[in-house]
Order: sequence, then C-alpha cells, then structure tokens
Amino acid sequence: MYSSGRRYISVAILYSVVAIIALVPFGTGSSVLSQIVLSEASAQAEIPAGPESPEASSESEGDTIIDRYHRDLSEDILGIADRLDSFFDSDRTVAEENRTRLRIKLYSLVEKGAKPAFDVRTSFRLSLPKLQKKLNLMISGEPENALNPNNTPTEDRREEFESTDKQNLILSLQYKIKETLRRYISANVGLRFSRITPVFYAEGRYRHQVKLDAWIFRFTQSLKWLTDEGLESRTLIDLERPVSNRFFFRTTADGSWFEHRDGFFYNLNLYFFQHLSSRRVLSYEWINDFQTRPDNRLEEIVLQMRYRQRIWRNWIFYEVSPRVTFPRDEGFSSIPGIALKLEAIIGKY
Repeated sequence: MYSSGRRYISVAILYSVVAIIALVPFGTGSSVLSQIVLSEASAQAEIPAGPESPEASSESEGDTIIDRYHRDLSEDILGIADRLDSFFDSDRTVAEENRTRLRIKLYSLVEKGAKPAFDVRTSFRLSLPKLQKKLNLMISGEPENALNPNNTPTEDRREEFESTDKQNLILSLQYKIKETLRRYISANVGLRFSRITPVFYAEGRYRHQVKLDAWIFRFTQSLKWLTDEGLESRTLIDLERPVSNRFFFRTTADGSWFEHRDGFFYNLNLYFFQHLSSRRVLSYEWINDFQTRPDNRLEEIVLQMRYRQRIWRNWIFYEVSPRVTFPRDEGFSSIPGIALKLEAIIGKY
C-alpha cells in the first residue's frame, strides 16, 4: 500500500508539472535557443532531405509571404529539438543519420554499494553516396557486459532482453524510404552475432513530428522481428517546447513490448535542457519506470543531471552525470551515483 501511494504521488506530480507548463504563457525562447541551431549548423551540415517532392512543390505554389514565414518558423522550432538531440547524440537522431561516422564511447559508473563499472562501445556507419545516401551499412560492437549509464531503466531492460547470449557484433543494412524534417520512414535488416550463432532480424521505423502552436509533437514507432525471440515493439511519444530563452522542455512516454516476455514496460519522463553556450548544455531529467506484470506498478525513479561539453575539434565530448535512483527492490531508498563518459564521434562534423 505504501509503495502504491508513492507511485500515485509520483505520477500526480509528473502530470501537474506538465499541466503548469502547458498553461503558463512562456515565450518561445527561440532567440537564444536558436543559437544551438546556428552553432551546430556552423559545424555540422544539415541532413539532406533529398529532392523536393511533388507534394511539397505543389504546396509551395500560391503560398503567400505569411504562409512561407509561418512554415519557416515552424521548421526552425522543430530544428531546435533535433539539434539538442544531435548535441547529446541521442538515439532519436542517430537512427536517422545519413553520414559516414565512427563512434567510440567510454563509460564509467559509480553507485553507492556497488563496484565501479567501466565499458567501451563502438559503432560504425557507412553511407553509400552512389545510392543518394538512402542505404547505410552499420556495424556495432558490444562488450560482454554492456553498460549505458544514460539509459532509462526500460532501455536497460530492452538491451538485457536483446542480449540473452551476450551479443558482441551487429551487422545491418538500413534503407531510408522517406526522409524529411517532419517525417521519416526506414527499413533495416541485419545479423546479430552472439558468439557463434547469428540471429537474423528485420526492423521498420516510422517517425512523424508536427508543430502545435508553441509545442512540438513527435510520434516514433519501431517494430522488429528476430528469428530467436519473435516480435518487439517500441513506441515513443514526445511533447516539447521552448520554455524561456535558455530552457527547452520535453515530456516523453516510452513504451516497449516483447513477444517473449510477459507485460508491457514503459517510462514517463521529464527533461529540461539548459543552454549554457554553443559547446555546453545541461539536461535535468526525471525518469519514472513502470511495468505491467505482475501488476501495473512503479519500478524505479531516477533523478539525474547531465552536463555535456564539446571539448576538442567539434567531435570529442565528455559528460558528467550525477544522479540518485530510487528502486523498488530497495524499498525506494535513495542510491546516489555518478556516471562519466568520454565520446569521440569521427565523421559527424
């Protein structure tokens, strides 16, 4: 009864904060937050959207100056969110990149009552320009005991489920069916090598985002089929907006379903991004992890602050992330910790 009360209090506070932000008439904040877009754009080229579609060209015909201004302003606000995700190298943007790049991540995690952990992860993406950058070859390697201190609990669970045999290497081909700022569709086929036995998988991804007044709404759906574990589904719903001239707010619902597991796993999260400079951004995060089996309940609360800075040549980053977790298994007692990350993204800029 006590833990159930904590769950409902946490959810009530979560939605109260969302309601307050939705009702308070903040400014768009694009004057300073747009510096992120401009500073990143000076170092990183925009993702090519390909030739203009007949649909887009037909819409542009007959547009007034006001229509074009409104469309450009909407795309600028949408671009702010994409640039923040790009700065943090979020999966939201990594999954849609069409540039050749090598990424190397070094993680270190220290938590109270646990031994310090250290991991290294690598991934390589080769964009094939002769196919108009629609086809990517992707290679990623995982250590025997994968660790990602920036994962939400649900993302950790996904990786645990996908790593039953301690995956070491993934080789895949990704084909981009449609790629614009508002909509993205791709198909992906590949092999996951777990020691000796390869596992074939196929995956489809759909993303659509629109501007709703000062808000940005983004829906992302991915569906994957694996020969050893069957179907997996992940749904992401983001609602976000500039809050002031230095802050950007996002609330996220992230749900995962696995054919070979009982129940549904989901997060309800809050994020505040604070722009410090063109090289430094803070992210304040409140993560609530739920699952529906054996009953619908709160499993863990994570409060953390991520400080990320670009330190050299526009492709070397480091992160410091102090945090406190409140797991159900420990009676929701606080467990302080800190995560450190050094990251090289060669070819991103």
